[in-house]
Amino acid sequence: MHSRRRILTAVLPLACVVVAACSSTGGGSSSSSAAGSTAAGSTSSAATGQAAAQALAKILTPVVNEPTSISVTTPLAKPAPKGIKVVGLDDGFVDENLYYQGMAAAAKVLGWSFSTQSINDSDPQTVISGATSAINAGAKAVVMVSELQSTIDKVLPLANQHHAVILDTISANSAHPGQILASTENHEFFTQDRYVIAAILQQADAAGQVAHIGETWIPQFATDRILGENGAKQVLAQYCPKCTMDRINISLEDVQNGAYVQDIASYLQSHPDINFLFATNAFFVNGLVPALKQAGIPIPKIVGTEPTAANFSALKSGAAQEWFYVPQQVLGWVWTDELARYFTGGDYNIWNTTAYDPQWLMTDQNIQQVPNVNDLEPPVGYQAQFEKLWGVSS
Repeated sequence: MHSRRRILTAVLPLACVVVAACSSTGGGSSSSSAAGSTAAGSTSSAATGQAAAQALAKILTPVVNEPTSISVTTPLAKPAPKGIKVVGLDDGFVDENLYYQGMAAAAKVLGWSFSTQSINDSDPQTVISGATSAINAGAKAVVMVSELQSTIDKVLPLANQHHAVILDTISANSAHPGQILASTENHEFFTQDRYVIAAILQQADAAGQVAHIGETWIPQFATDRILGENGAKQVLAQYCPKCTMDRINISLEDVQNGAYVQDIASYLQSHPDINFLFATNAFFVNGLVPALKQAGIPIPKIVGTEPTAANFSALKSGAAQEWFYVPQQVLGWVWTDELARYFTGGDYNIWNTTAYDPQWLMTDQNIQQVPNVNDLEPPVGYQAQFEKLWGVSS
């Protein structure tokens, strides 16, 4: 798991469908038949290339335009109880802070309290200790982000004893008594990586390139990332068997101390064929581009997830990047709605079965339509949509 290895996409026994990555050959016993065969091959290649372009565009259809609704329209069966205490375990990542900002705002609307408990994700004991202290202090819900099932299992007996629940987010775990899975986990990673690879193949096709992709990879989060990687490899295998995807292994410790910049730079320097970087979190780009420029290392085109205002600003200035934006604060409201359904005996799994997918592919073109990159939380007016579900008003 910790070794660097190249993940080659499976070469399927089907027609090559990306013009940039494939070629047609014709055979014949004479120059005239060879020419005829070549012409036929070119026509076939153009046709399959057009089919590929249409197929990739179809994959991306759900994320091309700004989200306008929260998808779930079923209201709570009864008013949510007041005074629920929710605690989020916080390891300091920016995206976690955004999720929790959304949860805090949503909790206030419901008459709940929300606070955070600091943990160190590289030390599971701090996760267990944080959850334990929260439950003992009266928390009825503890929110965990990307924690191992083995860690959560240490807390479940206490949670069940106190009639509390663990809201397990951004993970590939299975639900257990006292543990519920946050919205969209069953499909989020798989579909998101399909979107990313489709966008990369579109760019590669437009540039006449074969895509060689470096994927930022934190081994500690492998359980989650494998789901996404399966979606990515599916698209690669179908639409560009000659394309490749490398894991750029980065330890959680290097993420926390900033050494990830050197990790990525070193990998790109020793793998000059990498022409696309799949940034599985936008913070991997922070400081990277200047470091690559300084070292004289070619900068790959960047397509990633979890962007911040800084990434949007870079887009506006013409950076060769594309970002799949999931409004984290909105997901905080989604997770709060899931808890509200849990505490009212409703279908708290509705967000998984509805396949809520509020992503938006941000490009150098549509970013120009955003007046303020520091205030981007689609869908517009989502708070009112949740309040309608809950039968309350702020």
